Amino acid sequence: MFGDKISGKVMSRDGLDTALSHCRPGDALCVANLDRLGRDLASVLILVRDLTRQGIGLVTLLDRIKVDTRTNDLTSQMALLILAFLGEVELMMIDDRKRNAAENRARTGKPLGRPRSATPAQVEHAVLLRAAGDSHRLISEKTGIPKGSLSRYFTEVDAAAEILTA
Repeated sequence: MFGDKISGKVMSRDGLDTALSHCRPGDALCVANLDRLGRDLASVLILVRDLTRQGIGLVTLLDRIKVDTRTNDLTSQMALLILAFLGEVELMMIDDRKRNAAENRARTGKPLGRPRSATPAQVEHAVLLRAAGDSHRLISEKTGIPKGSLSRYFTEVDAAAEILTA
């Protein structure tokens, strides 16, 4: 089983590339939903065409309309086209919602992205603990800032310090 953490918007992904490299004629590439394979209609259809030419089928496991390219079933072929098209439409809608949200935030003066998980005082405390040699795990425990967020804050602080000393 192979997986990706990156969006189906991108066709070149480690998990997909590895899965494809393991496929041999007579095999079937199984995906949970067609939109997990890709959200660009043309790219999905090209990939399915290439798989078919290599004798490799494509099967969706969770789509309500099943896709199985190993058969010449007209319903499955129509499902492939419809689901691939809907994946692209969904991507366009996601992009549209993101653009609208960014415009609304800009208009109201609110910052983009998730709210910060730490206050400036917590970040300052974390920077002092790092300077004293504490590990990220220990700093996270002492300040309550998640370890993943610490790295981001330290990168921001380091960049600001570099600008000030330049």
